[in-house]
This record gives sequence, C-alpha cells and structure tokens, in this order.
Amino acid sequence: MGKTAVFVLSTLQQIEPVAGQAAALVLCHTRELAYQSFRVVQLLSHVLVLQSR
Repeated sequence: MGKTAVFVLSTLQQIEPVAGQAAALVLCHTRELAYQSFRVVQLLSHVLVLQSR
C-alpha cells in the first residue's frame, strides 16, 4: 500500500471538491492496480471527507 498511498495522497491533496462533479481521474495499467488504487482512495478519502466512486 506504500507507493499507492503516496500517489493517492498527493492526488487527494490537490483536489478542490465541487458538489456533484468529478475532481480526479486515475488511469492504471492493470485492473488489479486500478482496484488497489480505488481501495486506497476509499480508505483515505474518509479522512479528507471526500467521496469516491
């Protein structure tokens, strides 16, 4: 989770949330990496009061 968490945190810190709009799009090489990134976003977005889909 280390490298993924660093990537996700740096992305989440740059977001300025606007209700009802996407704030970030993360593209990954593999489905497994996409799922791992999504899980880390879900975990860390609760701390930063963001919503992931």
